[in-house]
Amino acid sequence: MLRNRLVVLLMLTAPGVWAYASGAGNRYSGAPGDYGDCSVCHKGSSVNNGGGSVSINLPGNIVYSPGLKQKITIKITDAAQKRWGFEFAVRLNSNLSNGQAGTLSATDSYSRVSCETNPCSSSAIQFIMQTAYGTRSGTTNSMSYTFDWLPPQTDVGSITLYVAAVAANADGGQSGDHVYTASLQLDIGNPWPVISSVTSASSSENGTAPGSWIAISGSFLSNTTRTWTPAEAAGKLPTTLDGVSVKVNGKSAYVQSVSPGKVVALTPSDTATGQVDVLLTREGVAATMRTSMTTIAPGLLAAPDKRYVVVGHGDDPLAPRVDNIPSEPPSTSGVMTGESVSFYGTGFGAVKPALNDGFLQDAPASLVTPFSLSIGGRVVPVTFGGLAAGFAGIYEFKTAIPGDLESGDYPVVMQMSNRSTQNGYFCCYVRVTAVPRPPVITSIVSAANQASGTAPASWIAINGANLSNATRTWTTDEANASTGLPTMLDGVSVIVNNTSAFVQAVSPTQLIALLPSIDASNGQVDVQVTNGDLTSDPFGAAIDSLAPALFTADGKYLVITHGTSALADRLDVYPASPAWPATTWPPPTAVQPGESITFYGSGFGPTDPPIVDGQLQPDASAALTLPCTVTIGGRQAEVSFAGLAPGFAGIYQFTAIVPPKLSDGTQAVVVTAGGVTTMATDKCCFVQVKASASQP
Repeated sequence: MLRNRLVVLLMLTAPGVWAYASGAGNRYSGAPGDYGDCSVCHKGSSVNNGGGSVSINLPGNIVYSPGLKQKITIKITDAAQKRWGFEFAVRLNSNLSNGQAGTLSATDSYSRVSCETNPCSSSAIQFIMQTAYGTRSGTTNSMSYTFDWLPPQTDVGSITLYVAAVAANADGGQSGDHVYTASLQLDIGNPWPVISSVTSASSSENGTAPGSWIAISGSFLSNTTRTWTPAEAAGKLPTTLDGVSVKVNGKSAYVQSVSPGKVVALTPSDTATGQVDVLLTREGVAATMRTSMTTIAPGLLAAPDKRYVVVGHGDDPLAPRVDNIPSEPPSTSGVMTGESVSFYGTGFGAVKPALNDGFLQDAPASLVTPFSLSIGGRVVPVTFGGLAAGFAGIYEFKTAIPGDLESGDYPVVMQMSNRSTQNGYFCCYVRVTAVPRPPVITSIVSAANQASGTAPASWIAINGANLSNATRTWTTDEANASTGLPTMLDGVSVIVNNTSAFVQAVSPTQLIALLPSIDASNGQVDVQVTNGDLTSDPFGAAIDSLAPALFTADGKYLVITHGTSALADRLDVYPASPAWPATTWPPPTAVQPGESITFYGSGFGPTDPPIVDGQLQPDASAALTLPCTVTIGGRQAEVSFAGLAPGFAGIYQFTAIVPPKLSDGTQAVVVTAGGVTTMATDKCCFVQVKASASQP
């Protein structure tokens, strides 16, 4: 006969006028030395005669073991009531009035612990009772409370537990409440193991499969907490660890870690599928649970935070730590774009060559069933997918993080035979940090019309990717008559044949720059863009001594000023191209036959006095040295000035008289300098002639 006994007495009460919604106070548990129980205040039927009942439920058999925590569930049943409460106390039989036995702990918001002393010590008399939230007003038929009890660490003899509580009708009065009590005696002994669930040891909810890692959760599953050691797993994997063994459908599994609440084991690869029994035995006492076993149950291993997947880095990414994987996966770090990584999982099925059941994998073995891996919804190439060497039942998937991802969290999903590892919103993700990518040049054109070629001292548009981390034009503080023009803007510079260009505007996909007066005799120049610490490959751009192009306001009609007015000295926005977001070229306006107009261009060649690189043109004295003609609507126009526009750099202006008697409508404008003409197509470059036009 067991010599130590534990007695549990439960009393249930419920106040009509719920004066003590968060408990009636200490010493109302009905234990010896207390003031009584809840029936002191709450009246109704006599105790245990209200038509309901109360029960104390323990996991496994009705015993306790010193120092082994267990859950206690109190279930109150009363079809007539709809508000609930209780008070619970634990006493030594040797001192029923003041001998505290063990420690009580609340595990949810339905109950709280109260002590007779503050702060609460291990020897103080403790009570656990409902919270105001835990009264669950309106809950009908029944109510359950679950909490933890840690018995004393040593054999203290018999223990008695007392509880007083009420099931109330919540009618606002003191009558009609039903009081129930119950008692339970527990003997010191060996608690039976209790299995509450059998799931994949991965992050997946896909269940279990032959040759996969499973997590068996419950109570009293083991008397110890540890994983197998490398020595224990060096030969045949152990099927018993500290007296704990697991069988799946009658076949021994390999036990990797044990604890009172969870056991992690590797199922044998030849286990049958369908409904199977999982049997856990701990020192001769056993528990069983039926679970579903499928051919595959793919799941990725998640880090302890359960949100991010376990990641290996490089060619030898994860050291074979058989002592902690998969039961204690390592914390994961973020990954970089373009980085080679490995993800890990379990339950992916057959491999070739076939695995050697019960042993660590001595060499990689590739998966037989086709699969796909996606990161952020994008399927990525996998260089290897199969069992990882140095482990047992752990699959590895080698891939690379796409180089064009932005920084952020991206879901990682394996797809196989219509089964996915996706496990809701919370899991499984990888945190990506975007590595700065070098600039890439795709084309270089005239900044005036986005089409023509380039020439010395002309404005160019450099198109590409990763050209800048910012989007802006230079300011008048950065470009003025005193300081000259900047060769770098927000860390972006342009080198042309080893000579710096002048950077006027930057964006990730386009730069606007003014070429220096370089030698064009070779017909090509090498252009490189530097953005921060990264530099593009050289880009070969065609260049000629002349590349005349006219600025348009909208891609078709010229930028025009009338009479003696001039283009506003807006260095912060000119000459950025019409495609540029910050451009504020004046809108196109109609012209009249016979009036004087001025329009603007780039790439028209040498002037007298010569162009000074990197400096603003101080006045209108720098005229073109090459012969220059202008036609409007096919008719020769009288040119009063052709040369550099004052207040700017690299912008030419042409002042001409619109030919008289020119017909109304859209008329093409063509400038010829040194025998080279500006683009003349159906898209560019035009003025709108209107005899009655009113000019600003």
